[in-house]
Amino acid sequence: RGLTLVIRDWTHLDFTGWPHIGKPAYKLTTAKTLSRRFRVISSASVRHPVDQWLSFRESQSWTGKELTLDRYLYGYRKFAEHAAKIGYIRYEDFLDKPALILEKLCNRLGIPFDPLFSEKWIDYKWITTATRARDGGSAISKRPRRQVDTELLESFSQNKDYRFATELLGYGHPF
Repeated sequence: RGLTLVIRDWTHLDFTGWPHIGKPAYKLTTAKTLSRRFRVISSASVRHPVDQWLSFRESQSWTGKELTLDRYLYGYRKFAEHAAKIGYIRYEDFLDKPALILEKLCNRLGIPFDPLFSEKWIDYKWITTATRARDGGSAISKRPRRQVDTELLESFSQNKDYRFATELLGYGHPF
């Protein structure tokens, strides 16, 4: 039909794994698998590792074997290295300038950009996103940042994988 299929990878499995698999592959397994039979164009979206950690902790059941900060940050670093190779957009930049960043992503992927997406995105049924308007509105916007205790921030700042990844992706510390 001349259409383009866009697949959102679940990189958590490839770079963190917990609690679904014991040892992550630390590579983009979906893209690698698909590239055996299809032309694959990859790009990544990244988020500041502190915000991602806090969001992940909030959304998971933390019973049994817990994911340690060091394991998470090692996986984050490995993902950041892949993202830097294939090209990436930052989640925070998308929230600041949705149209500009989405158009950049579409160009990178070789797919058409719809300048009216901001009026339609809330009704998309076949696109998964964590940016859905939780307050019932339709605007793409930032949410208030979660509070971070100073001890946790210190743990981040002392981790070499965190420092490497944030520098690679152009993030500051703490934010």
